[in-house]
This record gives sequence, C-alpha cells and structure tokens, in this order.
Amino acid sequence: MKKFTPSDKGIKLVSKPSDVDVYDNEPKVLRAQMSCGHVTDPETLTSCCRAQLDDGRTEFRCPVCEQKWPYEEVRKLAKLTEEEKQFFEDKLGMNTAKNKVDLKNCPGCGTFVQRMDPFNLCVLCSVCSVKNRRIFEFCWQCEREWKGDRPRADRCANKGCKCKNDVLKTCPTVSLESVVIKGTNIKVLCPAIRACPFCSVLIEHNQGCKIMTCCECKKQFCFVCLKPANECLETSTHFIMCSAETFKMDHMPFQVRIRINRNDVIMLSVASSSDEFEQFTIRNLKKMALVHFPGVTDPERLRVIFGSEELADDRTFDSYKIDHGSLLIVVLQLDGGRDTEDKEQGVLRAVLSCGHITDPEALISCCRAQLKDGKTEFECHLCKKKWKYEEVKKLAKLTDEEKEEFEDKLGTNTAERIVNTKNCPGCDTFIERRDVGNLCVECSICTHRTGRSYEFCWQCMGMWKGSLGASNRCGNAGCTSPEKVLAECPMIKLSDFLYIDVQCPLKRACTSCGMLIEHSTNGCNNVTCPRCGHEFCFICLKPGHIFFSEPCKLASRQQDSLYNV
Repeated sequence: MKKFTPSDKGIKLVSKPSDVDVYDNEPKVLRAQMSCGHVTDPETLTSCCRAQLDDGRTEFRCPVCEQKWPYEEVRKLAKLTEEEKQFFEDKLGMNTAKNKVDLKNCPGCGTFVQRMDPFNLCVLCSVCSVKNRRIFEFCWQCEREWKGDRPRADRCANKGCKCKNDVLKTCPTVSLESVVIKGTNIKVLCPAIRACPFCSVLIEHNQGCKIMTCCECKKQFCFVCLKPANECLETSTHFIMCSAETFKMDHMPFQVRIRINRNDVIMLSVASSSDEFEQFTIRNLKKMALVHFPGVTDPERLRVIFGSEELADDRTFDSYKIDHGSLLIVVLQLDGGRDTEDKEQGVLRAVLSCGHITDPEALISCCRAQLKDGKTEFECHLCKKKWKYEEVKKLAKLTDEEKEEFEDKLGTNTAERIVNTKNCPGCDTFIERRDVGNLCVECSICTHRTGRSYEFCWQCMGMWKGSLGASNRCGNAGCTSPEKVLAECPMIKLSDFLYIDVQCPLKRACTSCGMLIEHSTNGCNNVTCPRCGHEFCFICLKPGHIFFSEPCKLASRQQDSLYNV
C-alpha cells in the first residue's frame, strides 16, 4: 500500500483526515494537500483518478470542489508505479483522441486512423495497401472491405451497412462483478453493450465472466478487450483482467512509447541524454514514427496526443512534461477512397486549381454534398482550398438542370447566412425586414396585386391584427416572442439514449444564426441548423460532439434567439 513519508520532497504533507474519502480519518497518518487545498493519500487519489478515466474523462478534477488537477501533480502525489503510469497515460490519450477526432481502427491492420473526407465513406488505408500489395479500401460506417461505387456518403454495398447505432456510444459503463484486475480486488469496468467483432450484432452483458458467446455467429470473444477468446485467455483467465503489453528496452536510455492501434505499443529510443530528451520536438517524433506506417511519407499525416492534449509540431517534450517511458497516442489521417472510374486506365481527368485531380461525376457529387450541408462556397476536401463556381461549372460539365440546381442552392444558402430572410405568406417572395423594431411588415407586392394594404406579422407570419408598431407580438392568438418560447417550452427526453435519462428543452436557438429549432425527440443530441448549416449540441449548446459514458452538462435556457450568436 502506498503511503507518504517525511522524506517525500516537494509535497505539502499534513496530518489531517482525507477530504476525498470520509472513511480515511486515521490520525497521525501523513497525507498530501492538493493544489486545490483538499487533502488525500496516494491510494485514494489513484482510485479517484482511475474512476474518472474509466468514465471517459480527459482531465482530472477534485471530486469535492471540481478544480482541475494537472496530470503531473497526480502522477507525483499518487506515487504512480510504472504500470499505473502506463495505464493512466494510455487511458488519458485514448479518451482525448476519441473526443478530439472521429477515431477508428483500420479493420485490416488495426492502425488508429482519421477520415479526412467527411463526405466519403470509402477510405483507403495506405498501410494495408503497401503490406498487401493491393489497394485496400474499407467502409468508415460498417468497417468492412469496401463494396460498390465510390464516393458514397450514405452507405456501401455490404449487407447491413447502416448508420452506427448510438447505443454503442451512449450505453452506460458497467462493473463486471466476477472480473478483477490481477493482484487486486478492483472490479473491471467496460461498456454495457458491445458489437460482436465477428458479425457486428449488438450484445449486452448482464453478469458472469468476461468471455461472451455471440448469439448470432456462436463465436466467443472477450467483452473487455474484444479479442477472440482463445487469444485473450493466453495471457489471462475468465475472471482476471486481460494482460497488458510488455516492453523491452534497448540501448538508448531515454525512450517514449507510442500506441498506434489497440494492440500494439512501440518503444521509440529518442535520446541519449536528459537534455537531448527534453529538447526533442514532436515533429522529430513524427518522423521517427513514420517507419511504423508503411506507405506514409509525410509526417503531417500523423497526429500525436499525450494525456488530454494534442501536441504541436514545434513544441518540445519538456514543454509538455513528457517523461522517459511516457505513452503517446499516434493517429494516422487517411484520404478518401478513389472514385470507381479512377481504376480504369486511359481515362482523362481534370486538374483543379488546387492541384488535385478528379472527374466530372465525382466533382458534382462532392459539391452537391457541400451545398446540402449549407455551404456558400466550394472547397477541396483534401487541402481545403476554395474552388470558384465558374471552375466547378466548367470542370463538372454541369447540365442546364444542374446549373439551375447549384445556383439556386448557392444563392439560397448565401441569403440565409447573410440576411434574416423569410418568405412572404401572401406571395412567397424572399423578403427582409428593414425595421427590426417593428413586427408589422407590409408587402408591397401583395399590396399592389390586391389593391389594398397587405400587412403580416414577422413573428407568427399571420395577417396582422392589433395596433401597428408592436415589437413583441401582434393580436393573433398564439403569437409568441422567441424569448417566451425559449423560456416556456417543455423539457423533453431524447429517445436515442436508451439507458440514461437525457433531457433538454424542446426548442433551442441556433448558436450561429439565432433561428429557433424544435427537436423531434428522435435522434441524438446534435442538430444541424436548416438555415446556416451549423451543427450544435441541443444539450450543452456547444459545437456538435459525441460522448461515451455520461451526457454533457445541460446548458440553461437561452434568454433570446441571439443567445450565444
């Protein structure tokens, strides 16, 4: 058991009861005072932080005052062993990677990968392609080898390919009562629901050991590490936590470990002295790591994460407090799979102004997807450089119908983004209110057509009733200001979250343009504004994101439609 002694240097030691564990009140025992001012001992601190990591956290916080604890402080005051340091850094890095990027493992080689083209489900793995000496493309959605035409944004041709079930992302974490970490009585935590690694059927764990038999394909796998049962049981038992990797040190004394997939942790020797180690840059680390990614020559394709941070290329190990033996997560960014026609020899394609190559059909599909997403200009999904509409029109060889569709959608998206437009309820003309302090609007077109003044309410869009010049409501029943709607709309439960009670207001104002949006209660926490295309979370009002164990913090009701804009 870890304890403090008077010889522990650089730690503020006190003889007070623990603030974190009310039962830890034995007198004359030395405990540490954390930076937040609360007192604890190494064992309690280790258990508290381990629980936060299992909960998907990317930083440590005091359970009493919620003040943040730096990892360096936790590492020192919890007196972490080498095995605990490895576990903490591995878990911190994985939690951060999942929060920062849409991270997956290549189904062929297991490498951590990130999709660079969000509009194309077909992803080409350069590592597998080099290893197997043939093009390896897989579906980002169902994670099987690609079948069918490409690019596609909805699904591949594999049977059963459909949007990933949110149950896997939102199911609670459960404690496997019969499975413990070796040498301790600590119960193992894992998600309550898993997809069978052989056939993808969803399975829920109730009790018993960690080895599950799939009800669909009858194959056995470990519910914790997801390896085949026979492979997992080579280094553990049915009731003992899966064994961690073992590492061998080589001749250079200063090393770091990098995890490149869920199975492999690699030791990199980077320096022969402490000064050289401290000044070693993240860019140099990426260059050294390239050897483990066959077919990848550009270090910019790699992203490095340590603890709860993504690391910048020009920063040093010392600036991030990286120690000898620290574990970092490395993610490979992947390009989209080639279009079906790209496999044909002798086919002429165009070089775009950004330097990338495409054919008319692929260019049309890419630009149409961007228009559907509310974009007001086109950009290359590989390098993010802008394409002028004139260039797209020419190189995509747009037909007259396609030109009309593109120009209509471009104009509508732009109008909705730069002005507060509506359609006149009488003639359907696109209109903008000039006097924002007056809800009564007169349509000159309808007035001219009907020979009498045509006035309507900008708020409820009904024919105007009541006194002119009102700024809060007209005389129509049900005409309510956005402020009142936001303040008085009922709370709803999001039905996609089956195992936890997730509630939020029925209506929110878009945090980008202020448009009022009503949630259908079906679907997840993220909503895309139909006016400006901005995606935000209906619960916390932050940009769209996913969570893995607990929902984000519920934001208070917005005070008006321009809240957070």
